[in-house]
Amino acid sequence: MGTLLLSAGLVLACGYLDRLRGDGGRQLLPGTNALEMALYGLAAGWLCGVTDLWPLLGFALLFSLGERPGWGEPLGAWLYAKPMQPQLLEWWQLGPLATRPGLSCLVRGFLWGLPVWLLLPWAPQVWPVPLAMALAFWLAPLLAKRLEPWPGWPPLPLTDGRRWEIGEALRGWCFAILLLLFGAGGSLSTTRDYSWVIDRAVFSSLVSRAGAGSRSYVVRAISIAPVARHRVLRCGE
Repeated sequence: MGTLLLSAGLVLACGYLDRLRGDGGRQLLPGTNALEMALYGLAAGWLCGVTDLWPLLGFALLFSLGERPGWGEPLGAWLYAKPMQPQLLEWWQLGPLATRPGLSCLVRGFLWGLPVWLLLPWAPQVWPVPLAMALAFWLAPLLAKRLEPWPGWPPLPLTDGRRWEIGEALRGWCFAILLLLFGAGGSLSTTRDYSWVIDRAVFSSLVSRAGAGSRSYVVRAISIAPVARHRVLRCGE
């Protein structure tokens, strides 16, 4: 029971910390989101089953580094269904990423979690972090569009109801939940294995509303994830 409550608390914390991370007016330290990112990384690392002090601190640091590059233009275009402006593209938006905001969000989420892979030799259970953040980065704006017309829902005291702000909190919640669904939270429960309880039907209605390009990448990511998990964890044995 205690581990279940801890998991639920960490999932909730990830959403609020993602929102605080992006709000310059409410950050815990004026002028920087370093503290929010540190706490966000610690919560996500614990959900991954990283409980030893030094690997957990390393997770928080690498997770914070992955958050640094910008994402304003592709995320804004994906949230509001508008074309991206070439002069405002981020440095990493090359090739098809310059014209496809949904695909750009997938890639940017993957880049956020990618530095954590440096811990794989010591903590192989962190393998799903880039994939979970990629899907959360893509999925949260779709959910935010649906929830924006509902005043007061989700219950976010840190938001005024704007789509962007709702999307930040939803990204943190989606990311944390996906970590558990991808089997990364095995050490948090002694009674149940969370591995691969992903039901593709959960994504079907959202995927069907996305662009064809993004849809194919999301379905492919979900399809290859069980194989990746098996291979990475075998290497860590």
